[in-house]
Amino acid sequence: MGEWYFFLAPVAVLAALLLFRFIGCDKVFGLDEMTYGHTYPQEVLSDGPASYWRLQEKPPPMTSPPTPLPPAKDEMGLSPGTYGQAPSPIAADSPHRSPEASPIILELGVTTPQLLLTDTSASALKVRGGFVQVTVPLGSPLNSPEFTVEALVLPDPTLVQTLGRYHCLIESSDPGTPQPTVQQKKLGYAIYAGPDDPTQPQSPYHWQLWVGTGTEFQRVKEITPYNPPKNEKNEPNPGPQVVIEPTYLAVTYDGSTFLLYMYRPGSDVLFVKYQLQAPTPASYAANAGGGDLFIGIVGNRRALFPPFPGPNRFLYPFWGEIEEVAVYGKALTEERIMSHMHAALGL
Repeated sequence: MGEWYFFLAPVAVLAALLLFRFIGCDKVFGLDEMTYGHTYPQEVLSDGPASYWRLQEKPPPMTSPPTPLPPAKDEMGLSPGTYGQAPSPIAADSPHRSPEASPIILELGVTTPQLLLTDTSASALKVRGGFVQVTVPLGSPLNSPEFTVEALVLPDPTLVQTLGRYHCLIESSDPGTPQPTVQQKKLGYAIYAGPDDPTQPQSPYHWQLWVGTGTEFQRVKEITPYNPPKNEKNEPNPGPQVVIEPTYLAVTYDGSTFLLYMYRPGSDVLFVKYQLQAPTPASYAANAGGGDLFIGIVGNRRALFPPFPGPNRFLYPFWGEIEEVAVYGKALTEERIMSHMHAALGL
């Protein structure tokens, strides 16, 4: 027992010091929410997610006829997903700023490169036109008035080499009451990688939260200048830029404040949390309509940009690896986010 204490004590001290920098001295008493020595799934499950898809299913054996793909298991047992792929290569759609997917990629059980860095036995889902689709019933806890959405992700290097497009990591959206002439999504939430400035398509890709307001679907942009603007080395805060490294992502909404967290190994913990500007003129409107949730792509008629409602095909395919997707019906505290980050990628 004493030997384990001796080993874990420096880890706890390091986490405490980082926490001082991450959330500030005014919240340090939240240290009792930090946990150490847990696996990443243990951390997630201890916070009671509404659904948790690890996306670690193994590919079925090669048979003739082909063996069906397994379901994407929900660790909470409520909302299993279905693996699927676009029926044919997806062409780029410039008006809607949607990328191509050619050839189509849907690979289960990917272990190289590693994404969950604290578990060498873990695997990921690799997609480019592949996806997971979850049928969401009315009143599902996946569509709570408050939420946290988190995932581990590793973009493909080609994603940042082709600017001006938007890539969907996860989306739960719905148009609500259909209009007779224009049907546009107006409810729910989504995480995208896309140009930081939509008026400048060649601007660097940032991780982005989009939400429905009841009348439209809009980006909830980071508040600038970033806080803090620089670290102790006088290095500027880069914002939540998309980087080709294993990345922990989370977005939270507690009924009034939107936050985005992005962490990758070696990140300065001062550059992890970003407060987002609430949408105007209305705030967040949950997806009460029960439209399907997608991981790695989004379904037809769900364009981000006009003309609406968008083409009758899949849009915004993600390029890269995804695993450990969880949705909570509450906003996790910064201390719990810190615990998840550490359990996933180390510090």
